[in-house]
Amino acid sequence: MSIDVQSKKKLKFTDEDRISALPDDLIHQILKSVDTKEAVQTSILSKRWKFVWTTLPFLKFKWAHPRFQDTSVNKSNAKFTRHVLNYRNHNSSISCLELKYLTPGLLDRFIKYAIAHHVECLDVHLRHKHKPYMLGSFSSGSIKKLKVRMSFEDIVPESDCWDLPALTSLHLCRLFLFFENQNLPERCITCLPALRDLCLEDWDLRESSLSFNWPGLTSFCLIKCILPTKVWNFPGLKSLELLDVTFPKNMREIFTALVSLKDLILSFDEALSSISDFLGRSPPPFCNLKYVKLPHGSEEAIISNNLRSYLLGASPTASIVTTFSQLMLKYLLGTGMYLLTCRNWDLM
Repeated sequence: MSIDVQSKKKLKFTDEDRISALPDDLIHQILKSVDTKEAVQTSILSKRWKFVWTTLPFLKFKWAHPRFQDTSVNKSNAKFTRHVLNYRNHNSSISCLELKYLTPGLLDRFIKYAIAHHVECLDVHLRHKHKPYMLGSFSSGSIKKLKVRMSFEDIVPESDCWDLPALTSLHLCRLFLFFENQNLPERCITCLPALRDLCLEDWDLRESSLSFNWPGLTSFCLIKCILPTKVWNFPGLKSLELLDVTFPKNMREIFTALVSLKDLILSFDEALSSISDFLGRSPPPFCNLKYVKLPHGSEEAIISNNLRSYLLGASPTASIVTTFSQLMLKYLLGTGMYLLTCRNWDLM
């Protein structure tokens, strides 16, 4: 046997060894960002990887929207999903599970399986015509982070509520239906004793029955929502994020009630237009402001007089800087920092 042939064989063996030598935890992290179908396909990379997918703690099944699903593709996806469910190592726990547009039967089965295997992070996107789903179906002692897009109008009966004692982060998305405004039940939030981070997306909250009286919240995010006129009772709120929202006329009173707020994040357009009108008539609150940073390429002239007065009125030595990509206001306090960040995000 020639030296070249021996070298090639040795090289192939060494390459195989490098892949095989990776610990399961590292392989799992590598596969964390891909769909489960792609993760299973990596089983051909080496003998060592052949069954690694069976212990994956991160599972993602993201089907196409039912309107665009081909019948044959739909059957293939269902077959693959059932294969993973049947042949996965059932002694391995599930850390994160993401399900999008699965058929009702498979979705129900996977949620039950994940809860039985101590899932901590669950992301579920139901179909538009999914049968009414019970909140109690999500009850679990292990789930810490939950994101749900579903029709909450269909929740029955009134006593239905989820039991999630460990849940600290909740993201509720309205299932978009034309010409239909959905009401978000208060019990979706109030029965969660450990809840600290809440995100509401795509809701018209003007006539909502929500009380906005959740003293335990420390972080609140609203995305593409129409805000209510109710003054919020969030005495412990540290972070507020308002992205592509419609402000009520009394937003000044709402802001004033947030006595513990340290981090306020707004889309840049909202900061320049919406808040300049009602905040410009308020006393400037920033006594120790150092600078205002505008997006790169922006000019100081885009700041209205009202907004300029509100931001700089109490800090005569503060200056406007245009060398960064974010508008950041740093208000130094004795024990911390007040941060107002206005990001130029494209939310479409």
